[in-house]
Amino acid sequence: VEIKRKGLKKGLALVLAPHRSEASWEKYIRCVNESLKEAGAEEISYEYLKPWHENPGFIGAQTEEAQKILQNLSPEDKKGLHVIFCAHSIPVEMSERSHYAQEFQTSALLIARELGLSSWKIAYQSRSGNLRQPWLEPDLRSLFEKVKSEGGTGVMIVPVGFWCDNVEVLFDLDIEAKLEAEKKDLKFWRVPTVANNPRFTGMFSDLIQNQLK
Repeated sequence: VEIKRKGLKKGLALVLAPHRSEASWEKYIRCVNESLKEAGAEEISYEYLKPWHENPGFIGAQTEEAQKILQNLSPEDKKGLHVIFCAHSIPVEMSERSHYAQEFQTSALLIARELGLSSWKIAYQSRSGNLRQPWLEPDLRSLFEKVKSEGGTGVMIVPVGFWCDNVEVLFDLDIEAKLEAEKKDLKFWRVPTVANNPRFTGMFSDLIQNQLK
């Protein structure tokens, strides 16, 4: 309503989700369209920034945050370390409609290459909803047993599916996942999210400026 009152006709919107799904991307666009109808402002049109899951700014920022952890590890810790990239789990059917899993795996692959990793794993976390419905797997915490069986002594979690420290990071990773790792006698490191990394914030500045041109 306020935008209509000001007489503005066009807008540029940014969906703050690294990987697209109905819940993390399309739903927000649908809510904007519904709000325009409710406000009687359907003459206002919005453009949306393109997906950024493989943008060098995002990949570079997450790589830098992971490198900060790796640089401080002892040779012994590095030897037994398993790197695990994680994202929020969603229903398999939803993922297939939006290519969510593929976008997540692409992000993980690009970061792993930048880090020079010869091996790494992907996992999902924070599952909710109908337990009978298939969701993306493997679950992060259940993966720790596999790490242990392969001779691992520690895990470094890269929360590439999250750009800021929300509850799925601060609780599901820093508390629950850490406790599960400790039960398996695994050392635990969690890589920071990219919200405060200049390469990440600079990426949005560049994307917005390019779109406006």
